[in-house]
Amino acid sequence: MAPNSINTNQNSNPKTTQPASSKPETKPKFRLVIPLRIRRGAATLVEVSLVAVAAVVPLSLGQGANERFKERVPLNPVLVEVQESIAQTLALPRNLQPVQVAPLTNLLWSGALLLPILWGGTQLIFLMTTGQTSPKRWFAVAVVRADGSPPGLLRVMIREGLGRWGLPIATAYGIWRYTGAFPDLSILLILVGGLIVVESATVLFDRRRSFHDRLAGTYVVDVEWLEEETEIETGEMEFGETELDDLKQAVRERRGGSIEVNQQVTYIDGNIVVEQIPVSSILDPAFSLDFSEADFSPSVTAEGNSGNSANFSPDFSVNPNDNSASFAAHHRSTSAPAITTITLPSSRPFHLWSLMRRYPGATLLTALVGSISLVLGTFVGTQVYIQGETNQRNFQQQQNQVFLSLVNQLNQARSVEERKGVILALGRIEDHRVVPFLVDLLARERSPSSIETIEQALVANGLISLPPLQKLSQTLQNDLQTAIRRAIKEEQDLVITRQKSVARSIAKILTISVPTTQKIDLSKVDFSSIPVVLEGLELAGINFQGTNLFNANLRYGQFFNAGEDKIERTYDDRITDFFRANLQQVDLTGARATRALMVESNISWSAINKADFSDSNLTRANLSGAQIINSQFNRVNLEQASLTGANIGDSQFMGANFAQANLGKARAINSNFSRANLTKTNWQLADASQGNFSGANLIGADLSNSKLVGANFTGANLQNASFQNADLRFADLRGTNLAGADFQGVVFFTPPSADPDQFIRAVIPKESSTMVQQVDFSRVKNLDRRQLTYLCSQGAIHPNCP
Repeated sequence: MAPNSINTNQNSNPKTTQPASSKPETKPKFRLVIPLRIRRGAATLVEVSLVAVAAVVPLSLGQGANERFKERVPLNPVLVEVQESIAQTLALPRNLQPVQVAPLTNLLWSGALLLPILWGGTQLIFLMTTGQTSPKRWFAVAVVRADGSPPGLLRVMIREGLGRWGLPIATAYGIWRYTGAFPDLSILLILVGGLIVVESATVLFDRRRSFHDRLAGTYVVDVEWLEEETEIETGEMEFGETELDDLKQAVRERRGGSIEVNQQVTYIDGNIVVEQIPVSSILDPAFSLDFSEADFSPSVTAEGNSGNSANFSPDFSVNPNDNSASFAAHHRSTSAPAITTITLPSSRPFHLWSLMRRYPGATLLTALVGSISLVLGTFVGTQVYIQGETNQRNFQQQQNQVFLSLVNQLNQARSVEERKGVILALGRIEDHRVVPFLVDLLARERSPSSIETIEQALVANGLISLPPLQKLSQTLQNDLQTAIRRAIKEEQDLVITRQKSVARSIAKILTISVPTTQKIDLSKVDFSSIPVVLEGLELAGINFQGTNLFNANLRYGQFFNAGEDKIERTYDDRITDFFRANLQQVDLTGARATRALMVESNISWSAINKADFSDSNLTRANLSGAQIINSQFNRVNLEQASLTGANIGDSQFMGANFAQANLGKARAINSNFSRANLTKTNWQLADASQGNFSGANLIGADLSNSKLVGANFTGANLQNASFQNADLRFADLRGTNLAGADFQGVVFFTPPSADPDQFIRAVIPKESSTMVQQVDFSRVKNLDRRQLTYLCSQGAIHPNCP
């Protein structure tokens, strides 16, 4: 029933139907137990929760499977596209996106993408057709149009897609993106949640309608309310079968909009009579309706052949003193039941055809001008397109003639100088076939001077020469292996000459070319044949996966760029990828490699002084013998990396992950490892004197025979760590967890005498004592008598202390 209409219906003949007052209650009124607003809010919360669960559960299971299973396959292409889109929208860093995952992870993550779509789509279909999703059905809530019917596709799209979610999320995203809060995702989540709550709170101003309901023209009602209205409309009045069918048809016609505004529907002798009611009689602004004294109880009489008839006739009385009207009900007998519906006037929809009929002259003029403009625009556009295509075709024909002519001359050249001149001429023409032709010529050329000329021509073409040169480099590596197997010295030298030319060409192109946002792939290129110099270059975003950069000069190289938005840790950041690259003996002094990808790369014996590698990923990287002095490695991932014999003194490793890393014989004097994860690391024979290990996690670490003079371990977790024969003089152990730690042979002090009895009697000076006051050594293993005597004298806690 329309919320803004007045409907009066009658109950059936008491001979055939039980009176309404004595009708037994068949179900409890759920809406009377819990208010409608609470139930609609609960239904919305359950809807959102179910969609979130459909995504989060398989996503979490997939993440767990990815960590458990070691087998790796490429990520599903669809997931890659979705991942790219999400990362670009939310400005997520590129290096957080997995490329290789476990096969089961691919399946589960595909489910995380499909299940929310299937569940949400199903619920939207239910909402369109029945006005209820599953949670709304559980909470006895329905969404209806003004006439009580389901909302349909258009209203659901406006209500859910635009009003409820679209506008709040779009507004929050705009505020986040352009007000300086970008790229903090926590602020975006707060804004989205806040605006959705504000939008939903608009229901407080209307019992049944929030903003999205007003936008879509829908109402949220009780299911019991809807069922009661349907029962009243469709015949709690039991007439004969013909009369009941006609009555249902009348209700359907009223809901479908076939009954006009201000009409009265009367059922008389099996016929439906529609009569016009003057609007002025019910909508006069001089008085208002008062229903407080109205009696809506029906009166039923039995007349006519049909056996049952009833009529309800309302009357109005006007009180001139307060400009109000009272509504009174009178019963009268007629030959048939009367059903009267008064519907408030509604605005008439806009019809283009009616407007055209009203203004035929303007319509004709508009059509004429539009037709002429369309014809002229089509003609001019066609001519411009034809002329452009003709010019392009002529230019291509000229270029084709020049290219073919030069190729002809190259084949017929008799001297080396003539051949070199033709090659240089080929490098200057603009034709997409030039670079592939020159690269192919380089792969076959045997004259060193001609090879050098080809190199010049390729460099002149710039960045477009890099892809074919990268492929040629990989081909030449295979050719060199074949020549080595054949043991043909001349063939080996020729392949090496070509390799050097390729490496020089790429290096020169990178040196002279302006940095670009396009992806440059130099994976598996061999630069080891020459001492390649790329000092001070912008190399951010280049793919060096598997590239051999042995002995290269990369001093002050830039391997990270914040991108167009100039904000770090966002999607458009350009990051150099050195996955499994050979960087042995490379000079990286002063390099900026923030968040660089160096997983499983070989950086042994390289110089990385005064460089910034913060937030980089060096998992399983080999830095043995590397010199890392006064560098920034904060939050770097060095899990299972090898730093054996490396000099990492005076460097910052705050919050770094060294889990299971090997730092044996490393020199880490005065380095900062605060809050670092050093679980199960190997420090045997290392020197970390004056090192800062405050708040670090050293569970299960092996620091045997290491030198830790003056090290700061305050607040560190040293559970089950091994300090056998370690030098802990002047080390600060306050606030540490030493449960299960092995202190066999640990040196806490410099003994004043070799005589143990004399030591016991000696007074140990405060300035040489270890800071162990109030440190709990109760569960420390392998403490000898001299160590325990010293610790007790310094205020340590142990059951054997007096």
